[in-house]
Amino acid sequence: MSKYRVLATFKENNHDGTVYEKDGTYPKEGYKTTKKRIEELTSDKNKYKHPFLEEIKEGTEADAKKGTKETKKEAKKSKDNKKSEK
Repeated sequence: MSKYRVLATFKENNHDGTVYEKDGTYPKEGYKTTKKRIEELTSDKNKYKHPFLEEIKEGTEADAKKGTKETKKEAKKSKDNKKSEK
């Protein structure tokens, strides 16, 4: 089964009220999910009208978190470079 990165903290009533924190992984060990539930949580076709999950395409959970941090660093570098050009 695929793993998913949590985009926004939410309480999963289908997993005994388990809280999934932003940047964590879904599902937690010991819990299973359905294709239908994944479709709800990865799209805006849910009660809250925004996605809560994105699929971790490759690598490990640590790689996914590292990628998020690197993206933020790259955005900051780009912003700093634009300031220095002015």
